[in-house]
Amino acid sequence: MTLTWTCQLLDELPMIYASCLFLFCVLPSDWTAGANAFATIAWLAAYAAFVTLVYTYSQVAAFHEMAYAIQVSHGCVVTDWGPYL
Repeated sequence: MTLTWTCQLLDELPMIYASCLFLFCVLPSDWTAGANAFATIAWLAAYAAFVTLVYTYSQVAAFHEMAYAIQVSHGCVVTDWGPYL
């Protein structure tokens, strides 16, 4: 590893936050409109906070990799199968 721990956090955590924003943008419109919008935003914010807290305390890079992989694969499923969900 070439980065210090704090610099690595500054590199990897924004990936989670930006992916949450991307997921909100690609979700079907019935999930992001009206009362469902608050629930979707709350869920994505809770996910980002959970990943941040666990990754900060555990300092295990594999956790971030798996959390990011889960998030990106969910985004791929939503963009491919979104009209059918």
